[in-house]
Amino acid sequence: MNGTTSATVSDLALVIPELILVGMALALILAARRIQGAPVAAAGTVLAALAAALASGWALSWGTLIGFGGMITLDGYSQFFKVLIAAILALAALLSVRSSDREQTPRAEYHALLLLASTGMMISASALDLLTLYLGLELTTLCSYILVGITVERPTSNEAAIKYFLLASFASALLLYGISLTYGVTGTTDFAAMSSDLAEHGAGSH
Repeated sequence: MNGTTSATVSDLALVIPELILVGMALALILAARRIQGAPVAAAGTVLAALAAALASGWALSWGTLIGFGGMITLDGYSQFFKVLIAAILALAALLSVRSSDREQTPRAEYHALLLLASTGMMISASALDLLTLYLGLELTTLCSYILVGITVERPTSNEAAIKYFLLASFASALLLYGISLTYGVTGTTDFAAMSSDLAEHGAGSH
């Protein structure tokens, strides 16, 4: 593990908030048939969001750390956004309870997708590499496709999901193309290495 403080913290400890959200999402998926009321799934989502926010705040005491071969960082910037994302997740879960009952959406699946989408956002906030950033964005986007079209009996929902899928697919392809160009110029996808290489060779002016 590469870090600026003690190396006794394992790489997995850097992603405790994400692991909390993923664990709750898996629990909701496994118990989907037994969860009949929206408040049950919403309560689990809110608890997971609060636990993730507390874990992010607690991790700030560790200082700045870098793990997973320089792909993920733990610093004030990333932890602030993790707390913010967790707070918005809890608020979204609470505000969607009535609409879930009214539109008869799959409750457990809906909240599991919210949790996984938030996990992708947290990964993006902690990314130190373009590949990690891309994976986090794709996790968020894939969950968003399904969330947009989760009410499958509504034609407008299906239409919106298809349009979003097509638009996001083109955007993802362009992002990958940009990453490949950047790698071709700098020979790396690491943010710090790209910055130093561009500054050294003056490629930033092109």
